[in-house]
Amino acid sequence: MLRIYLAEFARYEQQAVVEALRQRFPIAPPAATWPIVYGLAEPEWLIAIEAEAVLS
Repeated sequence: MLRIYLAEFARYEQQAVVEALRQRFPIAPPAATWPIVYGLAEPEWLIAIEAEAVLS
């Protein structure tokens, strides 16, 4: 599961993120949510990604 937090002022730059995800996960990409947020921890950040994995 991915959570991809996108800063409000970068909301129209999602295509670059989609392309990077397709390169990394060409088959069966993980589920993802894309909340648009007002700001991130650092003002210059445009995106923050959290990932969860289950190992068995």
